[in-house]
Formats: sequence, structure tokens, C-alpha cells
Amino acid sequence: MFQLPKQLWGESGDMPGSRIVPSSKSKCRPQRQYLFVDQSIQCPSGCWRIVKQICGPGTSNLNSTDPKSNVDVSQYGKYCFEWTETRQGCTTKDTVELWFNSDPNKDKEVIICAGDNNGYTYNFKITGGSPKYRVLKGNGTIDSTTNVYTSKYVKNLVDDTVMISDAFGCQFTFILNHECKCTNAIGKVNSVSEDLCEDGILRINPDIYDPNGQMLDAEDTVMFFIYTDPLNPLGSIVRYIREYGEL
Repeated sequence: MFQLPKQLWGESGDMPGSRIVPSSKSKCRPQRQYLFVDQSIQCPSGCWRIVKQICGPGTSNLNSTDPKSNVDVSQYGKYCFEWTETRQGCTTKDTVELWFNSDPNKDKEVIICAGDNNGYTYNFKITGGSPKYRVLKGNGTIDSTTNVYTSKYVKNLVDDTVMISDAFGCQFTFILNHECKCTNAIGKVNSVSEDLCEDGILRINPDIYDPNGQMLDAEDTVMFFIYTDPLNPLGSIVRYIREYGEL
């Protein structure tokens, strides 16, 4: 992508009509751009010549005598080149700036399922490109400090499309379709009745509950309690028992 002077020589008037114009092949991603010079004005005694690179984060490779030279660079960023022309014994110079910009992209998304597993929110960090980023499409927001995109609530199995642009208009599109599912499972509960004497002891593990096969999600907790009404266990709780405790 080019960011160029409005018209080289336009202020001094030394050479009206000569200007640098971008190639139609210029895009955000490639690390190659093209320097084109308008040759509509003939210059038998002198033409543009690339002299040297005067700024840039990396090295450049170009033909210093070809006014239509390709320019290859080693890193993305802003590069400056000085040009000179001699005509009828007079020499003048000007500079041109080229921007080589990478497309923005994203890191791996983090999905946070809702408690009922009917939907979720998600977030990801935006990388590459040039901040400041903005949301062109999507229901989420971007934290300008961390460059993290956070969505609003999304229902299961519904396409959620996000389109994000950087400061130069380079953009990427991301589509997420996800279903939250319960991955937890309890162990094996002993359904055989136990008869105890007054001073007897019954241990949750292994007498009543075998945790083999138990799988818990990050926020799950295993709880045990004593109740009196088999038809309404949660409404007739006598007391809770600490995990794997004794009765």
C-alpha cells in the first residue's frame, strides 16, 4: 500500500507532470511493491534514478537505475527512498514513501460457555496489520489497549461472522459456529441400602460413591447431602456432607 506525496516536483515546479504512481498490483499482504514513473514527459537529458533507501525497518532490493523497478523488502513497515534527476546541468531530488503492510489476523479464540450450555461468548487477540483496529461486522467490541475482541452472547450452532479492519483498511473475516456441550459425568453411586448401628461409620468413598469415571468441568463441584423425601430431595435436605466425608 502506498502513501506518497501528492505530486513530486509539484511545489518547486521544476518538472510538472512527473509523478510517482502506485501499481495496480499493490495490496496489503505482499512484501513487494512497484515504483512507477510517469514517462509522458520525455527527458532525453535526464530521468528519475533511485539513489538510496533513507528509512525502513529492514533491507530493500531494487534496481537503482530502473524508474519502474520492483521493490522487495525484508520486513513490513515504512520505507523511504531518495530520487534524483539531472536535466540540462541542473540536479534536483525528492523522496517517496512506501508502506508494506501485513494483513491483520487473530490468535486462537477462547470460548466461554454459558451456564445452561445453550450459547457462549468468545474472545481472541488481534495480531498483525496496523492498529487502531475497528469492527466492520460483528456484535463484539475491541479493547484498544490489549487489541482483544470480545463477542456478545452467541446461540449454539448459529454462524457468527466478524470482519475487522486495521488503520490502513486491510481486513480479515472470521466465522465461528460452535455448540456448547456438557462434558461432565459423575462416578458410580451405590444404590444398596446400608444398615448401621448407633456408633457405625459409613464412608462416602468407597461405601457409597466410587469416583472412577468422574469428569468435572472447570466450575463443577461434587456435593453430598442427606434428605428425607425421595420425591423432593432438594426440598428435604437435612444436612450437607463434605466431599468424601463420613456419616
